[in-house]
Amino acid sequence: FTIADKVYSGWFEYDTGATKSLIINQSFLEENNLTNSDFELIKNNTMSGSSGITIASQLVLIPQIKIGKHKFHQVPSTLLGNVENGIDHDGILGNNLMNRFDVIIDYQTNYLYLKPNKLKNTSF
Repeated sequence: FTIADKVYSGWFEYDTGATKSLIINQSFLEENNLTNSDFELIKNNTMSGSSGITIASQLVLIPQIKIGKHKFHQVPSTLLGNVENGIDHDGILGNNLMNRFDVIIDYQTNYLYLKPNKLKNTSF
């Protein structure tokens, strides 16, 4: 994703059950010297992790997210507070973003194939 012309990238899990667009873990923010004030805040929030623990979060707008050569603008995204131990990814790509693609998951070769669909240019 891009903030103030600076590009950030990481390892984001595709969660086929997640309804949000993008969830960014606190550790990714810290590793990239990002703070909550680097984002346009929509609202403070909480959410539950897979263990049922409530986690503080913020709903923010990210100016631009790029997946391959495809760009998305003003993407509502969630910044998480501290997450559960053992999380080995920087965040989650959810269906509010990924539904803009036809997705094929090839488990035998560990590839994810994406083809933009009619929802690609719809607003969030």
